Amino acid sequence: MVFARNLLRSLGYDTTAKRATLTLKRNQYFEDLRLIDMYELAIRNDVELLQDRDGNWVQNFVSPEDALLFATSQFRRFQEAEAFVREAIGNAAKLEQTLKRRKQS
Repeated sequence: MVFARNLLRSLGYDTTAKRATLTLKRNQYFEDLRLIDMYELAIRNDVELLQDRDGNWVQNFVSPEDALLFATSQFRRFQEAEAFVREAIGNAAKLEQTLKRRKQS
């Protein structure tokens, strides 16, 4: 994906509109060039400065094992995230009351 995107950018197809003018022949790598558009959305390509980008889960990998390692490390601790959300929200009824008070203020 990264290679294809960089190649198309270097050939002058650096935007969604420019890539839309291309016709892709059936191949084993891409079914649709809009995959590059999805990739750019996922990497937050619209944000100029790298330090301002957050929420970027897109990672380069060379092999399926690399991809599995990344996915495993991201999702193996879902119980911690769930506990954090439950603690932050706490009692749903209490949260609802707090929100109603804020809305009235």
